[in-house]
Amino acid sequence: MIDTSDGTLFPYFQDIVERCHADDIGEASSSSIDVVEDEINEEQQPQLASSLPMDAIQKELKKRDLQPRGFFNEDAALLQKQFDQELEQVREEKRQQRVANRERLERERQQQIVEKEIQLEREELEKDEQLSTLLASAKQGRSSSHTRIELNRITARSLAFALCSPECSLLYLDVSNQSLCDLAGAYVCRSLAKNTSIKKIELSNNRLGPLSFQELGRGLMNNKAVEFVSLDCNPLAGDGTDDDDNNAVQSLADMIGRNKTLRHLGLWQCFIGAKGGKLIATALKSSNDNLTTLKCGYNNWDDASVRKIDAKLASNRDVRRVEREKETMRKQEEELRRLEQERLDEELKRKLAKEEWLEEQKKIRAEERRLQMEAEEKARIERERAEEEERQRVAAEEAAKLAAKKKKKKAKSKKKK
Repeated sequence: MIDTSDGTLFPYFQDIVERCHADDIGEASSSSIDVVEDEINEEQQPQLASSLPMDAIQKELKKRDLQPRGFFNEDAALLQKQFDQELEQVREEKRQQRVANRERLERERQQQIVEKEIQLEREELEKDEQLSTLLASAKQGRSSSHTRIELNRITARSLAFALCSPECSLLYLDVSNQSLCDLAGAYVCRSLAKNTSIKKIELSNNRLGPLSFQELGRGLMNNKAVEFVSLDCNPLAGDGTDDDDNNAVQSLADMIGRNKTLRHLGLWQCFIGAKGGKLIATALKSSNDNLTTLKCGYNNWDDASVRKIDAKLASNRDVRRVEREKETMRKQEEELRRLEQERLDEELKRKLAKEEWLEEQKKIRAEERRLQMEAEEKARIERERAEEEERQRVAAEEAAKLAAKKKKKKAKSKKKK
Protein backbone atom coordinates (compact mmCIF):
# COMPACT_ATOMS: atom_id res chain seq x y z
CA MET A 1 0.00 0.00 0.00
CA ILE A 2 1.24 3.52 -0.80
CA ASP A 3 1.98 5.41 2.41
CA THR A 4 0.82 9.02 2.42
CA SER A 5 1.41 9.59 6.10
CA ASP A 6 4.90 11.02 5.56
CA GLY A 7 3.31 14.24 4.29
CA THR A 8 5.82 14.79 1.49
CA LEU A 9 3.15 15.23 -1.17
CA PHE A 10 0.02 15.86 0.88
CA PRO A 11 0.62 19.65 1.12
CA TYR A 12 0.77 19.78 -2.68
CA PHE A 13 -2.90 18.70 -2.78
CA GLN A 14 -4.08 20.06 0.57
CA ASP A 15 -6.14 22.95 -0.84
CA ILE A 16 -8.13 20.43 -2.89
CA VAL A 17 -8.68 18.32 0.23
CA GLU A 18 -9.91 21.35 2.10
CA ARG A 19 -12.52 22.01 -0.58
CA CYS A 20 -14.16 18.77 0.53
CA HIS A 21 -14.47 20.24 4.01
CA ALA A 22 -15.05 23.89 3.14
CA ASP A 23 -18.19 24.04 5.30
CA ASP A 24 -16.36 22.56 8.27
CA ILE A 25 -13.15 24.57 8.23
CA GLY A 26 -13.48 27.61 10.43
CA GLU A 27 -16.94 26.62 11.74
CA ALA A 28 -15.74 26.16 15.30
CA SER A 29 -13.41 29.12 15.08
CA SER A 30 -16.19 31.35 13.73
CA SER A 31 -18.35 30.71 16.79
CA SER A 32 -15.40 31.44 19.08
CA ILE A 33 -14.60 34.62 17.16
CA ASP A 34 -18.19 35.79 17.53
CA VAL A 35 -17.98 35.24 21.29
CA VAL A 36 -14.76 37.25 21.51
CA GLU A 37 -16.33 40.05 19.43
CA ASP A 38 -19.33 40.13 21.76
CA GLU A 39 -17.02 40.31 24.77
CA ILE A 40 -15.19 43.24 23.23
CA ASN A 41 -18.45 45.06 22.59
CA GLU A 42 -20.07 44.25 25.92
CA GLU A 43 -17.24 44.32 28.46
CA GLN A 44 -15.11 47.13 27.05
CA GLN A 45 -17.53 50.08 27.00
CA PRO A 46 -16.00 53.57 26.74
CA GLN A 47 -15.57 55.36 30.10
CA LEU A 48 -16.76 58.97 30.32
CA ALA A 49 -14.26 61.27 32.01
CA SER A 50 -16.92 63.99 32.38
CA SER A 51 -18.85 61.73 34.78
CA LEU A 52 -15.99 61.84 37.31
CA PRO A 53 -15.50 64.54 39.93
CA MET A 54 -12.66 67.04 39.54
CA ASP A 55 -10.38 65.43 42.12
CA ALA A 56 -10.81 61.96 40.48
CA ILE A 57 -9.99 63.45 37.07
CA GLN A 58 -6.84 65.08 38.43
CA LYS A 59 -5.82 61.84 40.16
CA GLU A 60 -6.27 59.83 36.93
CA LEU A 61 -4.22 62.35 34.97
CA LYS A 62 -1.37 62.21 37.49
CA LYS A 63 -1.40 58.38 37.33
CA ARG A 64 -0.69 58.84 33.63
CA ASP A 65 2.09 61.40 34.24
CA LEU A 66 -0.08 64.22 32.91
CA GLN A 67 -0.28 67.59 34.63
CA PRO A 68 -3.85 68.79 35.37
CA ARG A 69 -4.63 72.31 34.14
CA GLY A 70 -7.14 73.10 36.84
CA PHE A 71 -10.09 73.55 34.48
CA PHE A 72 -12.73 70.84 34.57
CA ASN A 73 -13.59 70.78 30.86
CA GLU A 74 -9.96 70.83 29.70
CA ASP A 75 -8.88 68.16 32.19
CA ALA A 76 -11.93 66.01 31.39
CA ALA A 77 -11.19 66.28 27.64
CA LEU A 78 -7.52 65.38 28.20
CA LEU A 79 -8.47 62.38 30.36
CA GLN A 80 -11.17 61.30 27.89
CA LYS A 81 -8.54 61.21 25.15
CA GLN A 82 -6.44 58.90 27.34
CA PHE A 83 -9.48 56.73 28.10
CA ASP A 84 -10.24 56.40 24.36
CA GLN A 85 -6.63 55.48 23.49
CA GLU A 86 -6.49 52.89 26.25
CA LEU A 87 -9.82 51.41 25.16
CA GLU A 88 -8.64 51.18 21.56
CA GLN A 89 -5.44 49.49 22.72
CA VAL A 90 -7.43 46.91 24.70
CA ARG A 91 -9.72 46.30 21.73
CA GLU A 92 -6.69 45.91 19.41
CA GLU A 93 -5.18 43.33 21.76
CA LYS A 94 -8.50 41.50 21.77
CA ARG A 95 -8.64 41.59 17.97
CA GLN A 96 -5.11 40.23 17.71
CA GLN A 97 -6.01 37.51 20.16
CA ARG A 98 -9.08 36.75 18.06
CA VAL A 99 -6.96 36.42 14.91
CA ALA A 100 -4.47 34.19 16.73
CA ASN A 101 -7.31 32.02 18.04
CA ARG A 102 -8.83 31.79 14.58
CA GLU A 103 -5.52 30.76 13.01
CA ARG A 104 -4.90 28.20 15.75
CA LEU A 105 -8.37 26.72 15.41
CA GLU A 106 -8.07 26.58 11.63
CA ARG A 107 -4.69 24.85 11.90
CA GLU A 108 -6.13 22.34 14.33
CA ARG A 109 -9.12 21.75 12.08
CA GLN A 110 -6.92 21.37 9.01
CA GLN A 111 -4.72 18.88 10.84
CA GLN A 112 -7.81 16.91 11.79
CA ILE A 113 -8.89 16.90 8.14
CA VAL A 114 -5.46 15.72 6.99
CA GLU A 115 -5.44 12.90 9.52
CA LYS A 116 -8.98 11.92 8.58
CA GLU A 117 -8.19 11.90 4.86
CA ILE A 118 -5.04 9.87 5.36
CA GLN A 119 -6.99 7.33 7.39
CA LEU A 120 -9.71 7.15 4.71
CA GLU A 121 -7.06 6.61 2.07
CA ARG A 122 -5.46 3.79 4.00
CA GLU A 123 -8.82 2.13 4.53
CA GLU A 124 -9.72 2.40 0.83
CA LEU A 125 -6.43 0.89 -0.28
CA GLU A 126 -6.65 -1.87 2.32
CA LYS A 127 -10.05 -2.82 0.88
CA ASP A 128 -8.65 -3.02 -2.67
CA GLU A 129 -5.38 -4.93 -2.63
CA GLN A 130 -5.20 -5.03 -6.43
CA LEU A 131 -5.44 -1.23 -6.68
CA SER A 132 -2.90 -0.80 -3.90
CA THR A 133 -0.43 -3.07 -5.70
CA LEU A 134 -1.03 -1.32 -9.01
CA LEU A 135 -0.45 2.13 -7.53
CA ALA A 136 2.69 0.97 -5.73
CA SER A 137 4.01 -0.44 -9.01
CA ALA A 138 3.16 2.78 -10.86
CA LYS A 139 4.94 4.84 -8.22
CA GLN A 140 8.07 2.70 -8.54
CA GLY A 141 8.04 2.57 -12.35
CA ARG A 142 7.19 -1.15 -12.52
CA SER A 143 3.63 -1.00 -13.86
CA SER A 144 2.35 -1.66 -17.37
CA SER A 145 2.73 1.30 -19.72
CA HIS A 146 -1.04 1.16 -20.49
CA THR A 147 -3.32 1.11 -17.45
CA ARG A 148 -7.06 1.26 -16.76
CA ILE A 149 -7.75 2.19 -13.11
CA GLU A 150 -11.05 2.29 -11.23
CA LEU A 151 -11.09 5.20 -8.76
CA ASN A 152 -13.14 7.21 -6.30
CA ARG A 153 -12.52 10.56 -4.64
CA ILE A 154 -10.13 9.09 -2.07
CA THR A 155 -8.12 6.75 -4.29
CA ALA A 156 -7.84 9.45 -6.96
CA ARG A 157 -5.45 11.22 -4.61
CA SER A 158 -3.46 8.00 -4.18
CA LEU A 159 -3.15 7.80 -7.95
CA ALA A 160 -2.07 11.45 -8.08
CA PHE A 161 0.68 10.71 -5.55
CA ALA A 162 1.91 7.85 -7.73
CA LEU A 163 1.84 10.01 -10.88
CA CYS A 164 4.02 12.61 -9.13
CA SER A 165 6.75 10.04 -8.58
CA PRO A 166 9.84 10.67 -10.76
CA GLU A 167 10.04 6.90 -11.33
CA CYS A 168 6.51 6.69 -12.79
CA SER A 169 6.62 5.15 -16.28
CA LEU A 170 2.92 5.11 -17.26
CA LEU A 171 2.34 6.15 -20.88
CA TYR A 172 -1.43 5.71 -21.21
CA LEU A 173 -3.90 6.23 -18.36
CA ASP A 174 -7.62 5.51 -18.64
CA VAL A 175 -9.95 6.69 -15.85
CA SER A 176 -12.99 7.34 -18.05
CA ASN A 177 -16.65 6.30 -17.51
CA GLN A 178 -16.53 6.25 -13.69
CA SER A 179 -18.65 9.25 -12.67
CA LEU A 180 -15.63 10.70 -10.92
CA CYS A 181 -16.38 13.93 -9.06
CA ASP A 182 -14.70 17.27 -9.72
CA LEU A 183 -12.31 16.90 -6.78
CA ALA A 184 -11.14 13.47 -7.97
CA GLY A 185 -10.41 14.93 -11.39
CA ALA A 186 -8.57 17.86 -9.81
CA TYR A 187 -6.16 15.49 -8.05
CA VAL A 188 -5.31 13.67 -11.28
CA CYS A 189 -5.06 16.84 -13.37
CA ARG A 190 -2.79 18.61 -10.90
CA SER A 191 -0.38 15.67 -10.86
CA LEU A 192 0.30 16.28 -14.58
CA ALA A 193 2.40 19.28 -13.58
CA LYS A 194 4.91 16.88 -12.01
CA ASN A 195 4.48 13.80 -14.20
CA THR A 196 6.93 13.37 -17.11
CA SER A 197 5.85 10.05 -18.63
CA ILE A 198 2.14 10.07 -19.57
CA LYS A 199 1.42 10.73 -23.23
CA LYS A 200 -2.30 9.91 -23.33
CA ILE A 201 -4.98 10.32 -20.66
CA GLU A 202 -8.68 9.45 -20.91
CA LEU A 203 -10.97 11.41 -18.56
CA SER A 204 -14.21 11.34 -20.55
CA ASN A 205 -17.71 10.54 -19.24
CA ASN A 206 -17.20 11.58 -15.62
CA ARG A 207 -18.56 14.43 -13.51
CA LEU A 208 -15.50 16.66 -13.68
CA GLY A 209 -16.20 20.35 -13.24
CA PRO A 210 -14.46 23.75 -13.20
CA LEU A 211 -11.84 22.74 -10.64
CA SER A 212 -10.64 19.84 -12.80
CA PHE A 213 -10.71 22.11 -15.83
CA GLN A 214 -8.59 24.72 -14.04
CA GLU A 215 -6.10 22.16 -12.69
CA LEU A 216 -5.76 20.59 -16.14
CA GLY A 217 -4.81 23.97 -17.57
CA ARG A 218 -2.22 24.51 -14.86
CA GLY A 219 -0.96 20.93 -15.01
CA LEU A 220 -0.34 21.03 -18.76
CA MET A 221 0.99 24.58 -18.86
CA ASN A 222 4.62 23.43 -18.96
CA ASN A 223 4.09 19.68 -19.43
CA LYS A 224 6.28 18.33 -22.25
CA ALA A 225 4.97 14.75 -22.43
CA VAL A 226 1.16 14.67 -22.78
CA GLU A 227 -0.04 14.56 -26.40
CA PHE A 228 -3.65 13.33 -26.02
CA VAL A 229 -6.33 14.39 -23.52
CA SER A 230 -10.00 13.43 -23.67
CA LEU A 231 -12.45 15.33 -21.45
CA ASP A 232 -15.55 14.61 -23.52
CA CYS A 233 -18.92 14.53 -21.74
CA ASN A 234 -17.89 16.29 -18.55
CA PRO A 235 -19.73 19.36 -17.14
CA LEU A 236 -16.46 21.25 -16.98
CA ALA A 237 -17.94 24.73 -17.15
CA GLY A 238 -21.22 26.54 -17.34
CA ASP A 239 -22.41 29.59 -19.19
CA GLY A 240 -19.43 31.73 -18.22
CA THR A 241 -21.25 33.76 -15.58
CA ASP A 242 -19.66 32.00 -12.61
CA ASP A 243 -16.15 32.98 -11.40
CA ASP A 244 -15.06 29.33 -11.18
CA ASP A 245 -16.20 28.78 -14.76
CA ASN A 246 -14.34 31.86 -15.97
CA ASN A 247 -11.16 30.87 -14.13
CA ALA A 248 -11.40 27.32 -15.48
CA VAL A 249 -11.83 28.37 -19.11
CA GLN A 250 -9.15 31.04 -18.80
CA SER A 251 -6.76 28.46 -17.35
CA LEU A 252 -7.39 26.14 -20.28
CA ALA A 253 -6.99 28.97 -22.78
CA ASP A 254 -3.70 29.99 -21.15
CA MET A 255 -2.50 26.40 -21.39
CA ILE A 256 -3.42 26.17 -25.08
CA GLY A 257 -1.42 29.33 -25.64
CA ARG A 258 1.72 27.91 -23.98
CA ASN A 259 1.75 24.11 -24.29
CA LYS A 260 3.96 22.81 -27.12
CA THR A 261 3.27 19.06 -27.14
CA LEU A 262 -0.52 18.53 -26.95
CA ARG A 263 -1.93 17.22 -30.26
CA HIS A 264 -5.48 16.14 -29.36
CA LEU A 265 -7.91 17.79 -26.93
CA GLY A 266 -11.41 16.39 -26.49
CA LEU A 267 -13.96 18.93 -25.18
CA TRP A 268 -17.07 17.48 -26.79
CA GLN A 269 -20.25 18.25 -24.78
CA CYS A 270 -18.51 20.05 -21.93
CA PHE A 271 -20.94 23.01 -21.76
CA ILE A 272 -18.19 25.58 -21.99
CA GLY A 273 -20.30 28.32 -23.54
CA ALA A 274 -19.74 30.95 -26.22
CA LYS A 275 -17.47 33.14 -24.08
CA GLY A 276 -15.17 30.21 -23.36
CA GLY A 277 -15.17 29.30 -27.05
CA LYS A 278 -13.91 32.76 -27.94
CA LEU A 279 -11.13 32.55 -25.36
CA ILE A 280 -10.01 29.16 -26.64
CA ALA A 281 -10.24 30.24 -30.29
CA THR A 282 -8.15 33.33 -29.61
CA ALA A 283 -5.49 31.39 -27.68
CA LEU A 284 -5.33 28.71 -30.36
CA LYS A 285 -5.04 31.16 -33.23
CA SER A 286 -2.50 33.45 -31.62
CA SER A 287 0.15 31.10 -30.26
CA ASN A 288 -0.51 27.37 -30.79
CA ASP A 289 0.97 25.53 -33.76
CA ASN A 290 0.89 21.98 -32.41
CA LEU A 291 -2.78 21.17 -31.62
CA THR A 292 -4.27 19.33 -34.61
CA THR A 293 -7.53 17.95 -33.17
CA LEU A 294 -10.00 19.79 -30.95
CA LYS A 295 -13.39 18.16 -30.38
CA CYS A 296 -15.67 21.05 -29.49
CA GLY A 297 -19.21 20.02 -30.40
CA TYR A 298 -22.20 20.67 -28.10
CA ASN A 299 -20.57 23.60 -26.34
CA ASN A 300 -22.79 26.35 -27.75
CA TRP A 301 -19.86 28.10 -29.42
CA ASP A 302 -20.66 30.71 -32.04
CA ASP A 303 -19.92 30.02 -35.71
CA ALA A 304 -17.13 32.60 -35.86
CA SER A 305 -15.19 30.86 -33.08
CA VAL A 306 -15.72 27.44 -34.64
CA ARG A 307 -14.55 28.67 -38.06
CA LYS A 308 -11.50 30.30 -36.49
CA ILE A 309 -10.67 27.07 -34.67
CA ASP A 310 -11.22 24.89 -37.75
CA ALA A 311 -8.98 27.14 -39.85
CA LYS A 312 -6.20 27.11 -37.28
CA LEU A 313 -6.42 23.34 -36.79
CA ALA A 314 -6.22 22.85 -40.58
CA SER A 315 -3.18 25.09 -40.67
CA ASN A 316 -1.60 23.18 -37.80
CA ARG A 317 -2.30 19.88 -39.56
CA ASP A 318 -0.57 21.21 -42.68
CA VAL A 319 2.37 22.29 -40.57
CA ARG A 320 2.35 18.94 -38.84
CA ARG A 321 2.17 17.13 -42.18
CA VAL A 322 5.19 19.09 -43.44
CA GLU A 323 6.99 18.34 -40.17
CA ARG A 324 6.18 14.63 -40.54
CA GLU A 325 7.43 14.67 -44.12
CA LYS A 326 10.60 16.40 -43.00
CA GLU A 327 10.92 13.94 -40.15
CA THR A 328 10.37 11.04 -42.56
CA MET A 329 13.00 12.42 -44.92
CA ARG A 330 15.35 12.98 -42.01
CA LYS A 331 14.86 9.41 -40.83
CA GLN A 332 15.35 8.12 -44.37
CA GLU A 333 18.53 10.14 -44.71
CA GLU A 334 19.68 8.87 -41.34
CA GLU A 335 18.89 5.32 -42.47
CA LEU A 336 20.81 5.83 -45.69
CA ARG A 337 23.72 7.27 -43.76
CA ARG A 338 23.53 4.36 -41.38
CA LEU A 339 23.50 1.84 -44.20
CA GLU A 340 26.36 3.63 -45.95
CA GLN A 341 28.29 3.70 -42.71
CA GLU A 342 27.59 0.00 -42.22
CA ARG A 343 28.85 -0.66 -45.77
CA LEU A 344 31.98 1.39 -45.15
CA ASP A 345 32.47 -0.31 -41.80
CA GLU A 346 32.07 -3.69 -43.48
CA GLU A 347 34.55 -2.77 -46.20
CA LEU A 348 36.97 -1.52 -43.60
CA LYS A 349 36.41 -4.66 -41.60
CA ARG A 350 37.12 -6.80 -44.67
CA LYS A 351 40.15 -4.67 -45.52
CA LEU A 352 41.47 -4.93 -42.01
CA ALA A 353 40.73 -8.64 -41.98
CA LYS A 354 42.56 -9.05 -45.27
CA GLU A 355 45.51 -7.01 -44.01
CA GLU A 356 45.51 -9.02 -40.85
CA TRP A 357 45.38 -12.25 -42.89
CA LEU A 358 48.19 -11.06 -45.12
CA GLU A 359 50.24 -10.09 -42.11
CA GLU A 360 49.54 -13.47 -40.59
CA GLN A 361 50.53 -15.22 -43.82
CA LYS A 362 53.67 -13.12 -43.93
CA LYS A 363 54.52 -14.22 -40.42
CA ILE A 364 53.76 -17.84 -41.33
CA ARG A 365 56.01 -17.70 -44.42
CA ALA A 366 58.74 -16.02 -42.44
CA GLU A 367 58.49 -18.71 -39.80
CA GLU A 368 58.54 -21.41 -42.47
CA ARG A 369 61.65 -19.84 -44.05
CA ARG A 370 63.30 -19.62 -40.66
CA LEU A 371 62.50 -23.24 -39.92
CA GLN A 372 63.70 -24.24 -43.39
CA MET A 373 66.94 -22.34 -42.97
CA GLU A 374 67.45 -23.89 -39.56
CA ALA A 375 66.81 -27.31 -41.07
CA GLU A 376 69.21 -26.62 -43.97
CA GLU A 377 71.85 -25.34 -41.58
CA LYS A 378 71.39 -28.38 -39.39
CA ALA A 379 71.63 -30.63 -42.44
CA ARG A 380 74.78 -28.81 -43.62
CA ILE A 381 76.40 -29.17 -40.26
CA GLU A 382 75.41 -32.83 -40.12
CA ARG A 383 76.76 -33.36 -43.64
CA GLU A 384 80.04 -31.64 -42.87
CA ARG A 385 80.34 -33.68 -39.69
CA ALA A 386 79.69 -36.89 -41.64
CA GLU A 387 82.21 -35.85 -44.30
CA GLU A 388 84.76 -35.04 -41.63
CA GLU A 389 84.18 -38.39 -39.99
CA GLU A 390 84.53 -40.06 -43.39
CA ARG A 391 87.80 -38.22 -44.04
CA GLN A 392 89.06 -39.18 -40.65
CA ARG A 393 88.08 -42.83 -41.25
CA VAL A 394 89.74 -42.91 -44.68
CA ALA A 395 92.80 -41.21 -43.28
CA ALA A 396 92.93 -43.75 -40.48
CA GLU A 397 92.58 -46.60 -42.91
CA GLU A 398 95.36 -45.15 -45.11
CA ALA A 399 97.55 -44.71 -42.12
CA ALA A 400 96.87 -48.28 -41.02
CA LYS A 401 97.64 -49.64 -44.47
CA LEU A 402 100.80 -47.60 -44.63
CA ALA A 403 101.89 -48.81 -41.23
CA ALA A 404 101.17 -52.40 -42.19
CA LYS A 405 103.12 -52.01 -45.38
CA LYS A 406 106.10 -50.56 -43.53
CA LYS A 407 105.95 -53.36 -41.02
CA LYS A 408 105.82 -55.96 -43.70
CA LYS A 409 108.73 -54.39 -45.54
CA LYS A 410 110.76 -54.26 -42.37
CA ALA A 411 110.03 -57.91 -41.71
CA LYS A 412 111.24 -58.88 -45.15
CA SER A 413 114.47 -56.96 -44.62
CA LYS A 414 115.21 -58.89 -41.44
CA LYS A 415 114.68 -62.20 -43.15
CA LYS A 416 117.24 -61.49 -45.85
CA LYS A 417 119.85 -60.76 -43.30
